[in-house]
Amino acid sequence: MNEEQLEDLGLDRDEARAVAVHQGGQARTSESRICTDYLTTVHPDTGLEVTYVPGEALPDFALAVQQRRNAPPVPEPVTFARPSIKVAMKADPKP
Repeated sequence: MNEEQLEDLGLDRDEARAVAVHQGGQARTSESRICTDYLTTVHPDTGLEVTYVPGEALPDFALAVQQRRNAPPVPEPVTFARPSIKVAMKADPKP
């Protein structure tokens, strides 16, 4: 989408310019700024709950929420417990 199309969808001129990316002389919406699923978050200035729908351009604060939500989970650390020497000796007595 170019800036004019984004303005027709309700974005003001500055917002449309911020989410449009110029490539090859044609303006396109940056795929990374587009809402991929329903996203509900709190606006940092007003404290009001805001919901974005799939395909809607996201402001910075909502984009950060979407990126955190879509980030791969952090793996939990794996610990390996070794049996104590005394337990190992009792389990496998030498003949």
